[in-house]
Amino acid sequence: MVFIYVICRRRNYPTSPLPPFPKLLKSFVYAFPAIFTPVIIVGGMTLGIFSPTEAAAVAVLYCILLGTVVYRELGFKDFKDLLVDTVLSTSKLMLVIATALLFGWILTLEEIPQRTASFLASISTSISIILFIINLTLLFLGAIIENAILLLILAPMLVPAMEQLGVDPIHFGVVMVFNIMIGQYTPPMGLSLYIMKDITGLPFEQVCKAAFPFLLPLVGALFLLTYIPQIVLFVPRLLGF
Repeated sequence: MVFIYVICRRRNYPTSPLPPFPKLLKSFVYAFPAIFTPVIIVGGMTLGIFSPTEAAAVAVLYCILLGTVVYRELGFKDFKDLLVDTVLSTSKLMLVIATALLFGWILTLEEIPQRTASFLASISTSISIILFIINLTLLFLGAIIENAILLLILAPMLVPAMEQLGVDPIHFGVVMVFNIMIGQYTPPMGLSLYIMKDITGLPFEQVCKAAFPFLLPLVGALFLLTYIPQIVLFVPRLLGF
């Protein structure tokens, strides 16, 4: 947020006055049903009302209700296209997941996580140095490998290895996901860069150049999350995890 503020000030982006409170309140009330979606998902799983898989189904049904009844922006004629897009996207993801599950079974059979832990321990006895090496590796791989594939392949190998080295799995999981998220903004395989290119119509090189400065605070935040675990673990610890 500080970085964006500095960029806006340096480039003299236009500002608008703060809307009056009644308008803010009206906008909040209008947006509240949509904002409540993650509360339903996380709250339902935390309270044990439904599993993560069931949470996805509940979220879909809730969003359909919002789109058709509350906001009335989704007509029944739109469902055909939505279902086709869903089937295509799910088919691609399921193929990746099936391959990743087979790969994970091979990793377990060959004791790759244990060997990875031994290899990392042989590099250094310092967890800080090991995490630094893993961060650099994930940042590099995130730039050249699609993010979902990277997560599905590396998580079964790295998470058990880091647990053996005494790293909290919740902490490492957040660090790993944040790493892969940064990969969405790094060429040549950054998915978000291609989305921005399609939206703006600008050349890919120009989009990469414009996005590069924002990688600096993201990488800085990554290392804060890596070396100050309390930032990640504060809320989970409050919830008893």
